[in-house]
Amino acid sequence: MRFFIIVGIVIASNASSVHADENKDARDAAYCIGVFKSSIEYWKRMKGSSVQLAAAISDAEQKQFPRKALVERTIKQRKIDLATATEMINVGFADANHCDQTMIKCKDEYGERVQKNVANDLNKLQFANCSKDAVLVCTKAFKICQ
Repeated sequence: MRFFIIVGIVIASNASSVHADENKDARDAAYCIGVFKSSIEYWKRMKGSSVQLAAAISDAEQKQFPRKALVERTIKQRKIDLATATEMINVGFADANHCDQTMIKCKDEYGERVQKNVANDLNKLQFANCSKDAVLVCTKAFKICQ
């Protein structure tokens, strides 16, 4: 009898573990949809048309596709709800946008200091300090979404 109880507990805990993993995978996938959406919008705002720009957009769209399918499937299976998926998409978008905006700000400030003839070592130090905030957000966003 104990054997059956132990086997039942193991099976039940394994099933809930699989369910939790699917939920995390779906939340991560939704987060990445937002990250890639932000990246696509960023690249589309860039002036000019180049092969590299088109390739970057295409790559992000291709990475987005299987994640969209996973999120849609888990919503249909009622493993996550639409509100949770939407929130994760919005968080991913905001994180990637924050990363982009901070790096642009740091780069622009670096350029302004170069024009003002600020010492190169000091300029690099100020750029590094400016980038610290973005590095945390960028690392999170792009590590999850590789």
